[in-house]
Amino acid sequence: MNTTRCRRMSTTQTSTRARKAGAASRVLRGLQGSIIVVSALTALAFALRFYKISHPDQVVFDEVHFGKFAAYYITHQYYFDVHPPLARCSSGWLAGSYITNNVPYVGMRALPAVLGSLTVPVVYAIMKESGFSTLCCFSASLILFDNAHVAQSRLILLTLP
Repeated sequence: MNTTRCRRMSTTQTSTRARKAGAASRVLRGLQGSIIVVSALTALAFALRFYKISHPDQVVFDEVHFGKFAAYYITHQYYFDVHPPLARCSSGWLAGSYITNNVPYVGMRALPAVLGSLTVPVVYAIMKESGFSTLCCFSASLILFDNAHVAQSRLILLTLP
């Protein structure tokens, strides 16, 4: 009788564990799991792109031209530019102090960093909607850790990510 009771308890414990594991698996496969995964990936993307965004503490590479063109927009001065003005206009309101040689490069770098970080959940959503539910996390991780994408989204360049 004792042996039967122990078998029943072990069977009950095993089935309870299996139910808990199955429930956890269903949660991760469902909508709640997707929200958890995309939230973690997005938080990691923001952390990666905003980590030491003020370094180097000076204007580098094409940031010189970007700020100069944004300052032209603010002062309504004519200049010729071969690129469309959307990127410059979108952060032109930050370039007001660029005219006085006090460049708010950290604030101007924030816009591309935010947009670059938001590409990670967009890629995840596109892959999920396209029916590649098993590759969503992998595809979003490729964008998350892509060195070129991270570098471009941390600087004020002529093309936003």
